[in-house]
Order: sequence, then C-alpha cells, then structure tokens
Amino acid sequence: MVSATYFKSCCYNDHIKRLITLDLLTGRLSFHKHSIAEGREQEKSRTPGG
Repeated sequence: MVSATYFKSCCYNDHIKRLITLDLLTGRLSFHKHSIAEGREQEKSRTPGG
C-alpha cells in the first residue's frame, strides 16, 4: 500500500512539475511576444510623421 501511494505521489509531483514548466514556457513565450509587440509600437511612435 505504501509503495503504491508513494508511486502515485511521485507521478503526481512529476505531472505538476511538467505543468509548471509548460506554464513557465508558455508564459515566457507570451511575454516575449508581448514585449516584441510593445517594442514595435514604440518604434512606430519614435518615427516622425508616423
């Protein structure tokens, strides 16, 4: 029983770790996209007559 519970908790933790890494990766990607878009907007506002 203990080994089964341990196995389950291990798998559960692994699953959570994967979810967290995926979340971090997607978060980084969306943040990167956002900062790129923001940079483009700033460039547009910098150019005169734009």
